Amino acid sequence: MKKRILTVLMTLGITFCLPSVTAEAAGFVQTPEGVKYQQDDGSYLADSWVQVGNAIYRMGADGVVLVNQWVQVNGLWYQLDVNGICVNPAGSTTAPAGIATVTPTAPATTGQRNALRQAKSYLEIMPFSYQGLVEQLLYEGYTADEAAYGAANCGADWNAQALKAAQKYLNIMGFSYQGLLDQLIYEGYTADQATYGIANCGANWYDQAAKTASRYLSIMSFSRASLIDQLIYEGFTPDQAAYGAAANGY
Repeated sequence: MKKRILTVLMTLGITFCLPSVTAEAAGFVQTPEGVKYQQDDGSYLADSWVQVGNAIYRMGADGVVLVNQWVQVNGLWYQLDVNGICVNPAGSTTAPAGIATVTPTAPATTGQRNALRQAKSYLEIMPFSYQGLVEQLLYEGYTADEAAYGAANCGADWNAQALKAAQKYLNIMGFSYQGLLDQLIYEGYTADQATYGIANCGANWYDQAAKTASRYLSIMSFSRASLIDQLIYEGFTPDQAAYGAAANGY
């Protein structure tokens, strides 16, 4: 494949007022972590600028192209559009209020990059809360810093993860609203995340009471009164508990 020749700008404040960029590289490639810029030697640019034609891009600490945000470099703010192109190459001393900003940090370590890769792999298999994912990475032998990096940079929507977890639990067994809330919080979701998951899971709590009552009756015998008491203890309302008992012959 024919290689492109890239413009090299060594410092800020030169005639064209552009950020310094890295010269001559093989080009953009899609990786499991996202779009990166691969150099001739096979390595990826990180925490640096690259210019392709008239477009200037910024690579993050993990080498992934930063998009749709403002980024601060050497005291100046640069706006990156949805395609990652810098729209104000001269920079600005102040970032507009209310817009997400990212201040580049030191390049990720090998351990951090691997933790991030493994975090994304876990999320493809099952839902996790932030805390649950950190604990899983720690269990795998990553340091606290590496685990935190992986969970913080995996791109997870924790509300969406709570919803997936709620639906997963409901596919396994019956839950009351309160019981499911307690379970999600136990799994490390915040109260707001757990509430979001439950509010959007589509559960019919009366049907859940009937399902829970059926499970109890398959294990041991209950009188109607004791079954209703047990369902109320599990967090069902009296009406839901009575419905659950009636749905199972009481």
